[in-house]
Amino acid sequence: MISLRLPIIAVVFALSACAADYDPPATPVALPPEPGKPVLQRETVTVSAFLVGASSSLAELNTARCEIARGGRTVTITTPMMLSIPVHAGAQAPLDIDCSAQIGPRLARAKLRHLPETANADPADTATRHYPKQIAIRFRQ
Repeated sequence: MISLRLPIIAVVFALSACAADYDPPATPVALPPEPGKPVLQRETVTVSAFLVGASSSLAELNTARCEIARGGRTVTITTPMMLSIPVHAGAQAPLDIDCSAQIGPRLARAKLRHLPETANADPADTATRHYPKQIAIRFRQ
């Protein structure tokens, strides 16, 4: 008996190859600042979601819903999306990302905790990035 998994994977990849490229909206979604902490700068991060296939190829998912939490503040987005993250003086909190996407007949989930690349923000240094320009969430088959 032939497994249905391979035909489903083939269909997903075929459809994603035919789909038009989707760029995130030009206006980023703003993650609220932590209460009582002044914002030194904002960094824009593009959050994208991908389906990792059995052959290690990637297919971008344009319908993953993600809840992003940082320092007790949360926003909900649909990927791909640009996110504006406030940078405060001192230690930077990690980003907790919890995503779900309908993949075939099942609802898949992926979680990621992203630690800042530079843990502490110096008010005199506004050139250093603390978060990457892109974060990719990977859903597994």
